[in-house]
Amino acid sequence: MTTLPWLQAINVTGIFMFSSKRIRRVASATLCLITLSTSSIVWGWGERGHDVVTRVAVQNLRQMTEDNTRVVTPFLARDHMLAHLSNVPDIVWRAPYMSQQDRDSNYSTHYINLERVYPEVKAYTDVPFELTEYQQDASAKGLNAVEVGTAPWRILQLYKAMVTALRSVPSAASDAEYEEAVNQALLYAGLMSHFVGDLANPHHTTANYDGQLSGQKGLHGYFESDVVMYLPLGLSAKVSAQANQMAFQDTWFPALKDEQRDAVLRDPQALIWALLADSHSYLPQLLELDKSISLLKANTDPKQRAERKSAKSVAADFESFAVERLAFGSWVLARLWWLAWDEAGQPDMTKYRSYHYPVMPDFVDPDYLATKAKTDDATASWRALDLDRVIVMQLPTGRVVIELAPQFAPNHVENILLMTREGYFDGTAVIRSQENYVAQWGDTASDEASAKPLGTAKEKLKVEFYTDPQAVGFERVESRDAYADQVGFVDGFPTASDGKQAWLTHCYGMVGVSRGMGDDSGNGSGLYVVTGHSPRHLDLNVTLVGRVLEGMEHLTTLPRGTGSLGFYEDPDQYVPIESVKVASDLPKGSLDIAVMRTDSAAFREHVAARTTRKEEWFLHPAGRIGLCNIAVPTRSLSDLDAESNK
Repeated sequence: MTTLPWLQAINVTGIFMFSSKRIRRVASATLCLITLSTSSIVWGWGERGHDVVTRVAVQNLRQMTEDNTRVVTPFLARDHMLAHLSNVPDIVWRAPYMSQQDRDSNYSTHYINLERVYPEVKAYTDVPFELTEYQQDASAKGLNAVEVGTAPWRILQLYKAMVTALRSVPSAASDAEYEEAVNQALLYAGLMSHFVGDLANPHHTTANYDGQLSGQKGLHGYFESDVVMYLPLGLSAKVSAQANQMAFQDTWFPALKDEQRDAVLRDPQALIWALLADSHSYLPQLLELDKSISLLKANTDPKQRAERKSAKSVAADFESFAVERLAFGSWVLARLWWLAWDEAGQPDMTKYRSYHYPVMPDFVDPDYLATKAKTDDATASWRALDLDRVIVMQLPTGRVVIELAPQFAPNHVENILLMTREGYFDGTAVIRSQENYVAQWGDTASDEASAKPLGTAKEKLKVEFYTDPQAVGFERVESRDAYADQVGFVDGFPTASDGKQAWLTHCYGMVGVSRGMGDDSGNGSGLYVVTGHSPRHLDLNVTLVGRVLEGMEHLTTLPRGTGSLGFYEDPDQYVPIESVKVASDLPKGSLDIAVMRTDSAAFREHVAARTTRKEEWFLHPAGRIGLCNIAVPTRSLSDLDAESNK
């Protein structure tokens, strides 16, 4: 992307006169930054934490190099700019005016959920250096690298970019070229600071990133932003003193032997990976601190925040831990800066002077992923079905294949699977077909006395709507939606979000649980599917449990019911359900379906093509798309396997 030229750099010695229109645009951009910085969604240390890591790193660099002016001059001169750049990935690159593609690409570069791929990480060598190996390990778990996070490789990318910029310093043919080369190096140094700071925080190394897996949801932002915000004014001095003490006592990476430590300190990639392993080892301590200091009431529901004391009242109790992690991050950052300068041939930057200030630098694509994507087989854009969460309903005219969504409604899905395996749905019927709305099926009994027994399934379940968008991998798409701030997909399911929570939406083919007046009056024994327009007003009013992947034609072509709401008035009109089976209980090969991954580049291209129609027939392409107009492609799994084996 290209930033607005009038904001790309500011000459701090000049006087600008803007038109009123541009003043309004500046105010708008400022408002966006303020809004993002005060959001309840916290992405990194918070602005203060990243600022401290960066400014202290500059002082650490002075100590490491004994004030060698060849390297420290530009860092000392621009430490304020470096601190600003350290917050760019959390603020500028996540702002609404950035493209959706850039925001999506930025997201997973801030963390790595280690346990999702590697159950136990004790040493930096437990995580492979090669991205391809990491991707293979993730794939073996049914995941991909973007899902699990790629923070270490992001730091390595920016480190290499800094080295490249520094190597061009000695060959600069003019003062302007010299200044530009050093400014580029400083840009990458400042951006790198953000991701190093992220990895110094244990929350950025774990699947339990917000305490949601231990009844401590909300801990992420509480610790790294709220608590740090209330630490004393002298925080930077304390962090610097801690870093100096650790350097003097040579206590970096205490788990490593001396020869291992020496090797790590000379190898930038090993240093990054050692930071990752060290930070991850502090997660139990952070969780225990929360339990003993701030947690008032745990919450086992991963969707609800736990209750805590005010951050202000406990900040002093967290201070020692926060100072240590900030100090560690600042020291590793300074070391990486020094290694980059050394690897580049130790260029002389003594004469550096500049008034360049990149307020809104262009997004730096995580090209380590792009390079791999180009060599990936096309099959990586598709996924096989988890047959344990797919049910197959047999009607007289054919079968209907339904993929269930336990990510959103785990209790209802469990109940439906239980009823399916116990044969509850066999012999029930489609009892309703309402024009341009829904088709519904379930027990045909007219009263409770003659109702079909539920077996061991639960009779009442509370409605289930919300889940954590980050935990389920919510992939946003650019669409102006009337019902939600954000819309997108989770594993092929159309999803809405307010940024804090995500929920399924009533698009064509979505399957929901029929209920009465109470919020616990449904249990999954009665289901319906959207067969007409998208009744989005039902979102967050009825529990959605899945979507039809195959066989919609058997439901949309049913005769319309003539009773109220499209119910069949005559039992002879009921459409019998011969059987409903869990797909994993069917003979092998019964389902030949692969679904396009909605977190793939191929799907983003699919959405873009549907948004901007370029076919000759279109006189006025809309250039926009509604969530429910985006169909997720499916294809033959056997054909896919054949392609991958070529």
